[in-house]
Amino acid sequence: MSRCLVACCLLVVGVLLMGSTVLAVAQDTLTIQGQLMVGSLDGSPILSGLSVDLQMVSVRDGLLQTQSIPTNADGTFAFVNVPRFGPEIFYTVSAVYAGLRQSTPPFSANDVDEQGTIELRLYETTDQLSKLEIAQATTQIDFTDLQQVGLKILLELQVFNLGDRIPYFANEVDPTRLVTFHFELPVGAYNIAPEGASGAQRFIIQEGVIPVIYDTQPIFPGWPTPHVIRLSYFLPYEGSAIIDQIFPVPVRNFSVWVPENEIRVTGDLFERADDQQPEGSRLTYHVYQQKSPLPANENLKFTVEGVPEGATTAKSDEDEQGGSALVALLVVLSSLIIGGAVGYWLWVSRRKSTLALMDDLSQDDKGTS
Repeated sequence: MSRCLVACCLLVVGVLLMGSTVLAVAQDTLTIQGQLMVGSLDGSPILSGLSVDLQMVSVRDGLLQTQSIPTNADGTFAFVNVPRFGPEIFYTVSAVYAGLRQSTPPFSANDVDEQGTIELRLYETTDQLSKLEIAQATTQIDFTDLQQVGLKILLELQVFNLGDRIPYFANEVDPTRLVTFHFELPVGAYNIAPEGASGAQRFIIQEGVIPVIYDTQPIFPGWPTPHVIRLSYFLPYEGSAIIDQIFPVPVRNFSVWVPENEIRVTGDLFERADDQQPEGSRLTYHVYQQKSPLPANENLKFTVEGVPEGATTAKSDEDEQGGSALVALLVVLSSLIIGGAVGYWLWVSRRKSTLALMDDLSQDDKGTS
């Protein structure tokens, strides 16, 4: 049950207003009653008659059904004769407040029986990130083809909202869209590729010497699972590279994973931790862990040094002639890595199997009712 709940927590943001439905078999019915509550201090009152949506979400199939009703004058609501599904299907309640559709974490039919009343807390928006925190982050460094492209780096951030407002603000790159989070990549990063088929829609990428990534998915306060950001990028490499980036929020538990004995990771912020062999991988990764929390807007910096056995960073004539074949091979390897077939990326993806589906669906509802 808990693994399904984690998956649904990641999925629900992306299915807030999906129009398509998938048929499912339900046994018996239940009543889901609840109340809308203002979650922000000094938040605006909730209007009587505000429309509330009940959605039934399957980890495997996505959105199954949607029902809508208006609230009563005191913000209460009741959905009756709701199909009672099994443990693989969850429910969410959502409403539009402060210009943004907001939702409960997913809950099961058993949760309804135990809790009785479902509360949906609605939050004001803010242009500040001061209440966000990166609770865990992982950088996996891949040495697949140093000759052609340098390092390939896979980055995952897990962000929590510890405040009572949802960041939602303008950006300089695309004034027509509001964003929820942003951070820099190291100097010289290129070929930036967010994970998920809808990554191009979810993220806004500001190209430049120091690229900036903007996320558009809301980061809700009080959710039991983190807001997850995954992307890959390339970095030039000639035997060593300094990876230096600034995050606008505090960073905890940042780790660097390298699979080669010949590679060294150095930096005042990091220390060697226990090696790890992720499930499904034949590689043993050397892990370097952040020593202590890093305050917001300070440099997270480390150096990668060394060349894997049998590799070289210089291009030969033979390399140039065989470039097309190497590029084709790199495309295949990249798709495997991003898809979760190699190393730590696979390990994480298995535990969060519906993240890609969440990304694909998330762009269908940005503050519409």
